[in-house]
Amino acid sequence: MVVLRTDDAGVSVAQIAFHLLAGATRVIVECRPDLRERFASLCGGDPRVAFDGLSDERVLDSRDTDWLIVARPGEFWWPRAGSLTELLDAIPRRYHTVNAFVRPLVVAAEDDSGNAVGRAVARDVRPSAQPDVRIRPVHRIAMARWLEKGDGRPRPGDPLRGWYPLEVLTLPPPGTPPMAVAAVESEIANGALVADTRLRDVLAPLRRVDGDALGPFDVPGVGVLTDLPRPSLADEAAYAVDVAGVGESELDAVERQLAELERRMATLESDLWRRITTRLARVLPTRP
Repeated sequence: MVVLRTDDAGVSVAQIAFHLLAGATRVIVECRPDLRERFASLCGGDPRVAFDGLSDERVLDSRDTDWLIVARPGEFWWPRAGSLTELLDAIPRRYHTVNAFVRPLVVAAEDDSGNAVGRAVARDVRPSAQPDVRIRPVHRIAMARWLEKGDGRPRPGDPLRGWYPLEVLTLPPPGTPPMAVAAVESEIANGALVADTRLRDVLAPLRRVDGDALGPFDVPGVGVLTDLPRPSLADEAAYAVDVAGVGESELDAVERQLAELERRMATLESDLWRRITTRLARVLPTRP
């Protein structure tokens, strides 16, 4: 897990804490230089966590890591069955990319926690105007290396389409004002929002009484995991409805890729025929 840098240190700490609880084996945080020492002190030298400038070569050449998840600021990658490690380990080796479904959270102005994670109480069910932003890929290291280096080698594996075993619970962008509690309740009643306190509840045991500028959460100790709530049949049915539109956008992407492939093949064929005729014109005798 790579956590990209954010100006909200409290959210970064919450991301570290949650993903360790969810089973990430290593978390690398893109950290501002002035916060590295304090972050490291907070984690007590935890070997699973590194706070420094990111090195693509170091991340992509990790020999003890199979999958790479890149978390943007305010993203929490929630496995729908088991831990992150259990879920990703179960994917057959032939597949090198699996997709996650993005679910935006709504923050309510309900208490004085001072941290958006502690006030995430609902999620928006309305589809984004941009279907592509509703899908986030997770790559095996080999695939991530192929995408990063672009060295022309064959693609190392197949994408696993039509299955979204991970949810990306996403906090609103920085500066977004929280919704009034009454407004959240009204939106839930009319179906625009769905009550969702999973993130807040999972991190509640780690909430600090004396939270400092880095945030109100502690980082779990080595070996401390949590059993994330598993979806009920009703939750699974609702999830299937939510991702149905995403599946259609994936098909659109496949069709675009096929169209581009056909265009390239046509260009290649026409160029090949031109070269053949040019070569024949050179070697065959010309008529008087």
